[in-house]
Amino acid sequence: MNDRASKAAVLAVGTEITDGQISDRNSQWLSSRLVGMGFEIDQHRAVPDDREKIITALSEFSGRAAWVFVTGGLGPTSDDFTRECVAEVLEATLEWHEPSWKDITDRLTARGAVATENQKQQCFFPKKSHILKNTRGTAHGFIGVSKSGARIVSLPGPPLEIEAIWRDGLQAEIEKYVFETTAQGNFRPARRLTIVRTMGLGEGALAHGVEALIDRAMVKRAAEGLPSLGRPELGYRAHAPYVEVKIWALATQENWVEQLSEEICREFKDYVVNRNDEDAADLFLEKILVDDRKGIKIRIFDSITRGAILQRLHERAAQLNRSELTEAIDRSVLVTVSLAPATPASPAETSIQVREYGLSVGKDELTLEIEMPDEVSTVNLPKLAQSLRSDRGRKWAIEFALLEWGNA
Repeated sequence: MNDRASKAAVLAVGTEITDGQISDRNSQWLSSRLVGMGFEIDQHRAVPDDREKIITALSEFSGRAAWVFVTGGLGPTSDDFTRECVAEVLEATLEWHEPSWKDITDRLTARGAVATENQKQQCFFPKKSHILKNTRGTAHGFIGVSKSGARIVSLPGPPLEIEAIWRDGLQAEIEKYVFETTAQGNFRPARRLTIVRTMGLGEGALAHGVEALIDRAMVKRAAEGLPSLGRPELGYRAHAPYVEVKIWALATQENWVEQLSEEICREFKDYVVNRNDEDAADLFLEKILVDDRKGIKIRIFDSITRGAILQRLHERAAQLNRSELTEAIDRSVLVTVSLAPATPASPAETSIQVREYGLSVGKDELTLEIEMPDEVSTVNLPKLAQSLRSDRGRKWAIEFALLEWGNA
């Protein structure tokens, strides 16, 4: 087995990142998808717009990982020289690509703009590289193969452009590599990650309970005379309002880890919300879509989150890359940052069927009333929620409401 074949590394280029002006969202986004495909992320690194530092990082990564992703520095300005650095590491010359120039001029013309001379630098690519079309911007990405066999993937900086390139071809190229190398016997998925997402129990208390559960499971396995599979690697992530249990499994541990995750769900059933890629918003989004197709409007009276619940729905729809969900939200969902009026709807409104949902404070700051058609649910929040008037408390309110509305 070739361990390097299952490793990837991500390099973010940009002085705006190293100076702290912006955060590196791209490395997180790319890594989450690569891990899901069975890769181990060897490391992330951010470097400024400095040729020597870019080349040094790329050269080092190319010796450690089969796939090296570099983001940023493909634009038309003087500090955009990532393609030149990649070409040097690949030991390849840069060649003009006429179709890319046409793409740029066509895109700018459609926007009523004129391509400038400096934008031509975006049309040079290392010889023999595979060009990745960018439908959201003027800088196409590309893949080149180094002398060591590492595939260096150069991508623009804007996150939406990276997502488009991934969707329109990059993901398929990586999957093809995984399939081919698996068939040859030298791709071994590094680890599989299982996530159990909980809400309502502190990180320390949850970790203590999970570790004890794992201890008991290992003792039981030994008592039954079953072979030891080793202790799975565990991790925890607290991000309000959730605490996640992360379990990494080697290929030999996958079935056992699945059993362990089921046991964790049973033992902590009062706190477990979902697992892996599931999201609290998904069921409610599907209800919105169904109602939209029927011409039913949804009105949310929100006196707690200041409209953040609408942003949460839009963010999840964008994450799922489902335009029909975004369009349904825009057409059919109205959020009013207030309590529901005590007076009934006017005659003009009754001709349109409306489902009304609401979020409001109940008896005190840690009690939440979640209203839905023909029903009101009172949720006593744990002290972890703090005040419903705080940012953290509002996040708790959103997640509880989405779960209640989606499962109603």
